[in-house]
Amino acid sequence: QMTTLRAAWTPWDKKSDTAWWGGALTGNHWQHLHPRTLTRSDLLHYFTENPSHQVHLRVTQVPPKTELPPGHIVKPPFTKQDAFSHKCLLLLPGNDIASGSSWYFAGNSVVLMPRPHLEHILYFEMEPWKHYVPLENDPADVLTKLHWVLDNQDQAQQIVANSHERLRWLCGPEYLWACNQVLRRISQPAVMAV
Repeated sequence: QMTTLRAAWTPWDKKSDTAWWGGALTGNHWQHLHPRTLTRSDLLHYFTENPSHQVHLRVTQVPPKTELPPGHIVKPPFTKQDAFSHKCLLLLPGNDIASGSSWYFAGNSVVLMPRPHLEHILYFEMEPWKHYVPLENDPADVLTKLHWVLDNQDQAQQIVANSHERLRWLCGPEYLWACNQVLRRISQPAVMAV
């Protein structure tokens, strides 16, 4: 996927100094999780009340019984190239993990996200400050972390490189070999001791 997406990348020095999120306004049930996690609605409501020219939010779908804050409209789908024009991408869970998780990490923008609370192979052994920049459970933290990225651009680009290295490992022969070994072991009938 990185090879295909590379054509959509915006060079780092041409990206806007902004954070971006786009997608369906799902995931409100995570507001009841303990410990609570930052949701897409939290983000949208906060930046409706506290607008910032550095945070771009694009709602493309609203589930039934979910209301958009005043002043927001549902917008047409975006392209990955639109997303990659920003230095930071905001990755927040929807009904499950964000469906765009893999292409967010395969891009050349820094991923800002809460520490994962869901199990997924993509998040296995993923480390904050190494593969992504962690977000606290406070929408205002988006600007704090965006400013960190802007003040530490060499480190931010290293985080992007680390996430690419991790994706290569997930798609590489060592990982596939390990998966095949596990599948072989669990598919063999158990030998009973006599």
